[in-house]
Amino acid sequence: MIPEVFRYTSGIFSVQYFKWFVSEVHIIIKKKLKNAGILLEISVFDHIIVAHDVYYSIADVGTL
Repeated sequence: MIPEVFRYTSGIFSVQYFKWFVSEVHIIIKKKLKNAGILLEISVFDHIIVAHDVYYSIADVGTL
């Protein structure tokens, strides 16, 4: 059974601050978020990683 809070949610963006840049840990987090979205029937639109003055959008590089 899907909790009521997720019933009307169409999708999510996730944002993560990190001192360094993208690593294998971020790829693992991205896969877990995507799998959770599938389980809850919610689209994961993007996972954005912010590091200092730059950002990395997983959706922009097509790996979401």
